[in-house]
Amino acid sequence: LPDAQKMMMKARQAKQDQGKPKATDEVVDDQGVESIRGCFNCEKTESKRWRTGPDGPSTLCDTCGKFFSKHRKLPDAQKMMMKARQAKQDQGKPKATDEVVDDQGVESIRGCFNCEKTESKRWRTGPDGPSTLCDTCGKFFSKHRKLPDAQKM
Repeated sequence: LPDAQKMMMKARQAKQDQGKPKATDEVVDDQGVESIRGCFNCEKTESKRWRTGPDGPSTLCDTCGKFFSKHRKLPDAQKMMMKARQAKQDQGKPKATDEVVDDQGVESIRGCFNCEKTESKRWRTGPDGPSTLCDTCGKFFSKHRKLPDAQKM
């Protein structure tokens, strides 16, 4: 009996959602150009999975949908856009784990931008971007907003 009730509820919900817009709907703008509507919150047009939001099924991208299901409110789209922009900007920046070739053609790992250690259990964000400081220097930088003296490390 409980399974039958669940099926009835799902069918009723599907009937209610039938005319509602979805993120994957095609929209025609003033110039007659067709495009995909996108996430109702952050306006992303691509997502690995479309999720249910306050406007119905398939209206939120995966990220917004996960946030909504956990907090029952929509995430701040501006913060999400800023994080995505920052990640895009950091894409080409050098990291401590990058391999470098010296004048003689020898490959090595770049290492911490402060103390030049090449091994660390975790690479941390520094003034030059993500993954540029070893764990020790990164913790110091995070707390004091300045780099530690490399000779004392």
